[in-house]
Amino acid sequence: MRCRSRFAGPIAAVLALVPALSGCGNKSGCTKDTDCKGARVCVDGECVVDSTPAAAPTQVKGLLPTAATTTPLTPITPTPPATPTPPATPTSPPDQLAADGLPVEIPPPGSPVPTTDEWNAVQRQIVVRGSTRLKCETKMLREWLRVDCYKNFKGEPIEARHTERIGQQAFQYVGHHIASIVVQVVRGKRYGAQFIWDLNGAHTGAALAVSWPNGAPRPQITLTEN
Repeated sequence: MRCRSRFAGPIAAVLALVPALSGCGNKSGCTKDTDCKGARVCVDGECVVDSTPAAAPTQVKGLLPTAATTTPLTPITPTPPATPTPPATPTSPPDQLAADGLPVEIPPPGSPVPTTDEWNAVQRQIVVRGSTRLKCETKMLREWLRVDCYKNFKGEPIEARHTERIGQQAFQYVGHHIASIVVQVVRGKRYGAQFIWDLNGAHTGAALAVSWPNGAPRPQITLTEN
């Protein structure tokens, strides 16, 4: 014979009320939005479609410009290349001489060797000590010096040779009744040449010396008998 507790009936009645009490006011059984499917949200324990209008995007200055605030871009004008400065030209005529008898301006080396026509156009001779007695013609054009020695009391010119040359251009020529030297006059450099005359088999000469030390304002040019 089974014994039945006198409390069995009341306990069963309480347990029966638990599901009903837990569902009161929570028709869908949600407690947060993630409990709902799709685009629905949890409102008062029930999953409903969210009808709240979407907030307009916040405009960030500089990132979402409007037609009223957009500043048109200014085109950049390219800067034209600088015009190269032409090399300075002498301000004096090429045959204008200074008080020392040499050209007013002696440019640095770089110009071509003067042609015969250019030499012939130079009307004035420079002052070279000793050249008049030896009947030698002395001219300068730009940085170029030409010394032409002719037949004189020493006889017939038969030779013109370089004796000292330090990098500058120099040329010699011997022809009928003439011996010639053409050389650059360059600051910081020296040059030497020897002219030879023949008189009935006796040879005598004259030394051409061109010197322009770095500290000197002007070159020194001499033609000395030897």
